[in-house]
Amino acid sequence: MNLDDLKKAAEDVKDQAAAAVAGAKESGSGLLDSVLKDEAKTDAALDAVADAAKKVTGGRFDDKIDAVRDAADDKLGEI
Repeated sequence: MNLDDLKKAAEDVKDQAAAAVAGAKESGSGLLDSVLKDEAKTDAALDAVADAAKKVTGGRFDDKIDAVRDAADDKLGEI
């Protein structure tokens, strides 16, 4: 898998996540807000995504993956 393939896969995941968020917001349940404010849950999800990305890239982009994970962590969790 080259960098273009990884970028395409990331865009696909982003689109799926956006669709899931839109669906959750439409449901009006407030579940999404409660999950996004739960530091333990957001950390676990971010760690899982970062670990998967590192595995796919074979460790070549670990520093960049960690930077993106940390940036996302700053925006999620305890709000």
